[in-house]
Amino acid sequence: MAYRFMLETPLAYASEAEIAITKAPATQIVTNRASFADGYDEPRTALTVSAPDLQVIDVLYAWYNSLDPQPSIRFVFYGGRRVELADHDAASLIAGIRRDQPWVERSIPKIGEHIPQPWVGPEASRGAAIVNAAIAGDRETFMEESVVIVEEPHVVIESVNYLAINVAELAKAESFYADLFGLAVVARTKSDDQGSYRLLSPDYDHAEALMTGEEADDSFMRNGALLIALHRVGRGARIDRVLIDRVSVRVDAESFNRLRGQVLMRNYEYLGGGDTYFSFRDPYGVPWEIAMAGALPEVIYTTLSEALADA
Repeated sequence: MAYRFMLETPLAYASEAEIAITKAPATQIVTNRASFADGYDEPRTALTVSAPDLQVIDVLYAWYNSLDPQPSIRFVFYGGRRVELADHDAASLIAGIRRDQPWVERSIPKIGEHIPQPWVGPEASRGAAIVNAAIAGDRETFMEESVVIVEEPHVVIESVNYLAINVAELAKAESFYADLFGLAVVARTKSDDQGSYRLLSPDYDHAEALMTGEEADDSFMRNGALLIALHRVGRGARIDRVLIDRVSVRVDAESFNRLRGQVLMRNYEYLGGGDTYFSFRDPYGVPWEIAMAGALPEVIYTTLSEALADA
C-alpha cells in the first residue's frame, strides 16, 4: 500500500514539480489535471502522487527550497485538508501525512520497508523481524509478525439531508407537492457556476423573479421528516424518467474529510462546494452532495436547522 497525496502548483511550475517528485524512488504521478480550487481565473495543476515511502517529501522540499521566489504550492492530504508548503518543513509535513494515512504504516509488508525511515516509530523493526524469522525457519514468529489487521477507513453517514428533484417550473412544482404531500416552502436559493448557494428573500415572488431574471434555482420544501429540493432545469429542458438531480447526505467531520480527499484523489467530477459541503458526480453519473454533520450548505443552514432539529 502506498501513500497518496495531491500537489497543487501554479501552471508555470507543474512540469518542474513533476520532474522533481519522480526523482524519489518508485514514486509515480497518477493523474495530472487542471485544478480550479481558486476559481476559473486562477487555474492550477493538480498532481496526484503515489509514493511507497515518505522519502518523496524530502525530495519535494529540496526542490521547493531551491526556488526563488517560492511560489504558492499547496499540499493536499488524503483527507482533503490543504496546507501551503511554505508553512511547513519536511519533518512536520511527514508527521501530518502519517496522521492522515495511518493505515499505510500498519500495512505489512509494504513497498520500501527496507529503506531506512527515521520518522517511523516502533513498527519500523517489524519488517526486519519478518525477514529474520523467515531466514531462521521460525514459522511461529514469522506468522505472528506478518499478520496485521488493517483498520480500513470508514464513512459514517448520519442522515439524508434531502433529495433534489428536477422540475421545469418551480411555481407549478411547489403547488403540486404542497397539495399532494402538504409540503411547505422553507427556503429558496440561487446558485452560481461554482455551485455556491445564495439564499433568496422570504418575500420571493415567482412572477417578479421571472421579469428580473432572478429566478430561484432550488426550492426547499418540508413536511416533518421529508425534505426535498426542487431544482429548476428550465421550461424547455427535456426531463427524462430519472428525475433525481442530486442526493445530499450528512456525515461526521472525519468522514467528510476522507470523502473529499478520495474525490480529489480519484479524479471524480467535482461540482463545487464550500467549507462544510461539496458536490461531485460518481462514475455512474449520480450527483452527490456531502455535508458535514450539523451543516447544510451554509446559506440555507440557518433557515433549515431549526426544522431539522425537530425531525
